[in-house]
Amino acid sequence: SVAPPAPSGQTVVVQAPAQPVTQTYFYESLSPYGTWVRVEPYGWVWQPSVAVVDTGWRPYCHGGHWLWSDAGWYWHSDYSWGWAPFHYGRWHHHGLRGWVWVPGTTWAPCWVTWRYSESHCGWAPLPPEAHWSVGVGFTHHGTSVSVGFGWGLSSWDYAFVPFGMFYDRHPYRHCIPR
Repeated sequence: SVAPPAPSGQTVVVQAPAQPVTQTYFYESLSPYGTWVRVEPYGWVWQPSVAVVDTGWRPYCHGGHWLWSDAGWYWHSDYSWGWAPFHYGRWHHHGLRGWVWVPGTTWAPCWVTWRYSESHCGWAPLPPEAHWSVGVGFTHHGTSVSVGFGWGLSSWDYAFVPFGMFYDRHPYRHCIPR
């Protein structure tokens, strides 16, 4: 349940933005690329237009690829709006709407949980209930959790690819069927 090992000789330098972001900034910046809707218990969430047009779309699977960085695995998005939902906040798979993004103001190279076998690597977006605190680690509803915690995710939430395809620029092409 830990992240895959780093490749040798390939490190990208990434930096968290120096300026803190606000919820209002997300609303203004992401509105042209999707719709803001109320989803309880999260309040206002954002759904990218691509998730409406393509019901098979998944965050951290389509429209980007993994890069090893000085901050760990980094999701490099191909979407112009990818700077926000893949590095701030968390994703939630709503039963009726599909994937929606719950805003948050803490930056990370990605917000995913990992699983793998001898032949495949898998990842899934962390849910909105996942929080990170320096010196504490991850918590779920205020309680510390350890590596391997399930987060309430199902196998459907994960993307799995053969290890040799993990570094591909289009990982979704290599995902095994759900």
